[in-house]
Amino acid sequence: MAPRSRLRILALIPLVVVAGLLGRKLPAFAGDFAGALLYAVLIYLVLALFAPKASAVALAFWTGAVGILIEVLQATGLPAFLADRWEPSRYLLGSTFVPLDLVLALLGAGLATMTDRLTRPARRSHTY
Repeated sequence: MAPRSRLRILALIPLVVVAGLLGRKLPAFAGDFAGALLYAVLIYLVLALFAPKASAVALAFWTGAVGILIEVLQATGLPAFLADRWEPSRYLLGSTFVPLDLVLALLGAGLATMTDRLTRPARRSHTY
């Protein structure tokens, strides 16, 4: 597959952020579900921005790992403590541990990987 375009990734990041923030306004579970999935997609895009030639499998692995790490960190109470002192940190680290978010981090990584693989152009082969 062709390397990812950093310009395309930079264009997608704000769209995913806005969609995630809007998704959080959905009622109860739907909002949490949409927000958690799009948070994982955002992690994938940020990782792809810094490693555009990484394989989709590697990005999926690291997206899931980062998502799970952030969720487990929430169980310590540190993100909630930070959010009480600086509200914007809530958007980066969350604040409350929810076990289902561990699964949603992996599902979001899978969604981002599938979307990446389906939308990235194949590498052109040169035949002479």
